Amino acid sequence: MQGTTSCLARRWSPDRYNACMMSLKPRPNHAVYLRALRAMSPQARLRKAFELSAFTRALFRAGLARRFPGLSRAELDRLVRNRLDRCHNRNS
Repeated sequence: MQGTTSCLARRWSPDRYNACMMSLKPRPNHAVYLRALRAMSPQARLRKAFELSAFTRALFRAGLARRFPGLSRAELDRLVRNRLDRCHNRNS
């Protein structure tokens, strides 16, 4: 972990950040994943992005429903929207 700290302590850039993050966790299937993406048509990649986005939202909602089992559907909808609003566009 000591090498990671010095890596992250340097001046920030996307390339350095990615290089540091890659050293934290092995990703043996990453090259296979990139080849699969490159083999897709632009339309298929866009469909996959929408599919992954919907899946992520569903997992987020399921996690909140599990964490707050007493909420009604309307309350859960409101909680999901509030949580998403809190994290959306925090860079601006």
